Amino acid sequence: MTMRKPSAFRSWDPSLPVPGYGPYKAVIQYIVDGDTYDAIVDVGGRSYPYWTLRLIQASGMGVDTPETNRPASREAGLAAKAFVIDTMPIGTQVVIRTAPDPDEFGRWLAAVTIPGNVDLAAALIAAGHATPKRFTVARSARPGEA
Repeated sequence: MTMRKPSAFRSWDPSLPVPGYGPYKAVIQYIVDGDTYDAIVDVGGRSYPYWTLRLIQASGMGVDTPETNRPASREAGLAAKAFVIDTMPIGTQVVIRTAPDPDEFGRWLAAVTIPGNVDLAAALIAAGHATPKRFTVARSARPGEA
């Protein structure tokens, strides 16, 4: 799914500095699986969009949890989802830093910090529910970098 930008932003002047993409305050509304969540996000200007977030590490490197919709990985995927539900239940206030553009499924790539200043991706990896993923976000698009 490709997200369309307003025409006024399609040919943005490359000499202008790249804006930061967070930190944003967000509240978790739904947990799809171990690495995908829905949240209401405070983007400023009295705007509170509902975004689907795809978890990445704070470094911009990807992270992957087993799929819940595939028989071979279903049990491990449900364990990863249960870990997230226990660690970051619905209604949890989090801080996110996003990449500038959504992924091919329309999800915002986001590093998620949960209460206690815990990096959710690092917690999932440490618990054995996730592995680093090979894709990386371009340096100019890493979460929180301008």
